[in-house]
Amino acid sequence: MKKNIWITIITMSIIMLCLVPAQPVWGATTTFKCDEQKVKTKSNMPFSLNVKGEYITDLYGFEVVLSFDESQLEIVGKPQVKFAEGFLAGPTKATDDKVYFGFTKMGKKAGDNGAIDLAEFKFKAKEPGIYTIKLESVKVVDSKGNAKDFKVEQTIPIKVIDKGQNLEDIKGHWAESCISQVVDEAYMIGKTEILFKPNDKLTRAEMAMILNNILEEYNIVSNIVENKKVSTFEDINGDEWYAESIFKMADRGLLKGYEEGTFKPQQSITRAETLAILARIEKENGTYEELRGYEKILAPYKDADQVPAWVEVDVAWAIEKGLIRGDEKAKLNMQGNITRAEIAAILCRYLGLENHG
Repeated sequence: MKKNIWITIITMSIIMLCLVPAQPVWGATTTFKCDEQKVKTKSNMPFSLNVKGEYITDLYGFEVVLSFDESQLEIVGKPQVKFAEGFLAGPTKATDDKVYFGFTKMGKKAGDNGAIDLAEFKFKAKEPGIYTIKLESVKVVDSKGNAKDFKVEQTIPIKVIDKGQNLEDIKGHWAESCISQVVDEAYMIGKTEILFKPNDKLTRAEMAMILNNILEEYNIVSNIVENKKVSTFEDINGDEWYAESIFKMADRGLLKGYEEGTFKPQQSITRAETLAILARIEKENGTYEELRGYEKILAPYKDADQVPAWVEVDVAWAIEKGLIRGDEKAKLNMQGNITRAEIAAILCRYLGLENHG
């Protein structure tokens, strides 16, 4: 199906031009990209992505390849091509989860040069969340019928928010402001449409989803091939709502399974484990500064001797960054399970949302 679009474009171009192909004229400086690095929108509100090229010579036709999860995002209408009139083919869905759009001018005409807005694509998402659209590649054809592929692989995070969500069980809660912030920003969601359940223990599956949301929005890409599922766990079959997030986070080494080959997605996660995970993100991103004299940082807390040895430095790092503050009894409670309210508060501080309205 995909091949039919490009065959149509090339065939029409060559037949109508009736010219003998020469050598392609595109240089090494020719580039293509989406002009948005991040997109923030609301549920069911259309948003646009513009694909543009720079240092173009003699552009007569093109094919754009995009990939996205069609269960999360949908295309609205047809792409708008503004730089020229001609024939638009697509969108066409291929078996490799990619969507193809093709365009060609009509008749014996010169191609366009310079910086060109190729096309505007409109999408919408039905539900709040953090998704991605990837510009995979652009194929171009000049007025002489020469074609060339440009591999792009640019990933655009799409944050779909739903501000003002009415969560009845957070009113008056000590973490109300931070919970509202992380829900509005789509890092976390309620257990139901009206309940957040702030005092529930955070599960390992929920932690995976939170991490995935943060990393996709900030486009923090590891050396693991994107979307390639390397990790497997005996207790995850791949159809669960949390499966993809767990696979991605395990592939990056941010979350780890157990020796028997399980992940235990519904098991609660401790405060110590949570801080270690955030420290791993900083280490992967090259922004982690290991502290010397961490014992002095831990010393003021009454249960400092109960902090697991393997995470002492990371806990001290979290204290220095202001992510944790201890309870009213000057205890850290690192071996206790973290609640949904507590992770919301930590995320607020970690992402700089705490004082935002």
